[in-house]
Amino acid sequence: MTDEATTAELLARDGNRCLVRIPGRKHSALAIQGDSLKVLQSNVLELAQAMAEEDWENARFSIDEVSAAMDSLIASYEGMSRQVGSPLPYQA
Repeated sequence: MTDEATTAELLARDGNRCLVRIPGRKHSALAIQGDSLKVLQSNVLELAQAMAEEDWENARFSIDEVSAAMDSLIASYEGMSRQVGSPLPYQA
């Protein structure tokens, strides 16, 4: 791979999240820290376990956690995209 093919352009930053443009891609991407990604995965796994155990109270809690995390990621992505004039790849 060439350096160009492996280098993303930083467009904006929001806390530990960044909006980047990857060469060859039409739309920008959201980059998040690995620990934040791992927390989201853990929440999804907790949801799956609660559902398997029919523990609906904990399932609801996990759904709320995952939903809040996803809402926050989408809000960051959309906000930074607006800030730099980058079109969204979907209808908001």
